[in-house]
Amino acid sequence: MTKKKITFLQVDNTRIPNPAKTIEWVCDQISSITFSNLILLPELWICGAFSFDKESVLFKHESLLTELIELLKNKCDEAHLGSYVVNDKGVLKNRSYFINNKTGQIYKYDKRRLFGFGTGESELFDAGVASCVTEGNFQRHALTTCFDLRFPEIFSENRKLGATSFICAAGWPLSRIGHWKALSIARAIENQAYFIGCNASGVSGDSVLGGNSIVVNPNGEVLFLADSKPGVYHQQIEFEQVSNWRKAFPIHEDY
Repeated sequence: MTKKKITFLQVDNTRIPNPAKTIEWVCDQISSITFSNLILLPELWICGAFSFDKESVLFKHESLLTELIELLKNKCDEAHLGSYVVNDKGVLKNRSYFINNKTGQIYKYDKRRLFGFGTGESELFDAGVASCVTEGNFQRHALTTCFDLRFPEIFSENRKLGATSFICAAGWPLSRIGHWKALSIARAIENQAYFIGCNASGVSGDSVLGGNSIVVNPNGEVLFLADSKPGVYHQQIEFEQVSNWRKAFPIHEDY
């Protein structure tokens, strides 16, 4: 089997509200990478998942995306650039971007399940309505974001659309990190797919973010689990395990 290198940038949200320092750290880390097949950033890594409001979050991310795409051009095959607050025709979205350097394709995904129970993110943003499955170089990645993880129907839908791995950008708190681990394993087992989650670290608002970026194989085995500290982490994956396991144990053939 061919091994692919995955790189997680587990960003420290404690640097916020100084986005320039956070951006500098991310760009420095990317520059130091020799090469990785897939590079990942977490959810709302500029403004923080628990420290946003309308005034603070509308960072002009377009020029940053251009800079990141150029910086990543010779550093990876593919990259998930994390998520950003986007003003889409007067409506705010929590939007992720994914690039394929071999094809030049840029994918966008708007978070479908918003956290907050009527306040916070669910009050500020409009939810996305569509799945996004990439045409990858070595897998078809379904893009998901944080709270989406609690809704198995999103992952089942993505599997039916051809996804063989799930990428989840998150700002998941340390207080519920046990749920993060358990649900990551469940989504991988249910769909016989890789789960690749990149979580933020540090402090956002009143919440301590949990880190613990994770890789789970299609049989539910945790291949990699970061600690809670900010930093850069690497893991190698054999993506062929997906097709092999689905052929050996074809649980979805009957429905």
